[in-house]
Amino acid sequence: MRRWLLAATAVYLTACGSPAEEAAGPEAGDPGTYTRNLADGTPVALIIREDGTLLRVAGRQMDTGTARKDGDRLCFTFAGDDDAEYCWTNGPIRPGGTFESTSDEGETLIITYSPEVPPKGASMGPGRYSVGDETTAYGETQINPDGTYTDFNDGKEVGSGRWSADGERACFDPQGDEDHQKERCWVNGPADENGRFLTSREDGSAAYFVTPIEE
Repeated sequence: MRRWLLAATAVYLTACGSPAEEAAGPEAGDPGTYTRNLADGTPVALIIREDGTLLRVAGRQMDTGTARKDGDRLCFTFAGDDDAEYCWTNGPIRPGGTFESTSDEGETLIITYSPEVPPKGASMGPGRYSVGDETTAYGETQINPDGTYTDFNDGKEVGSGRWSADGERACFDPQGDEDHQKERCWVNGPADENGRFLTSREDGSAAYFVTPIEE
């Protein structure tokens, strides 16, 4: 009888554990938003999407890239720094969303996970756009299918160069060799119902509202 009871108990516990295993919790690297604070209190958010693309937001600075899972490790590659991959080994996500993450260099951080994924930023393509702040347009930019662009102010051409775009990231390389004519890349926020979106320079030094102009 004792042996039968022990065997029955084992079967019962196994059956009870199956649903929990089937409903396994989230793992680091799943789509969602991962947040922490820098030493100075600046919030950092890393957004991973279903397609493996990511957006890193630290204050006004934003970077795009890709993420890949390698067992319990999570590795990142950022646009503009394609030769460098940053990998972290992650512990289990606890109730409440927190988990420990340790870099290959030995730095350990406490990360908070949320399954929420904000909308993807606007992707720029050929067309004409106004650029300015919330109420005033400073000028217009014509983006051409051949990879060139032209800036206008009051209808007059004030600059031109080459452009490229990869998802929500867009880069502009003005003609000329002056300091203000270096290539700069921008990360776009999601578009509103009018197509307007906020774009921020990757280093966080500037941000503008961009609105497509119907031709």
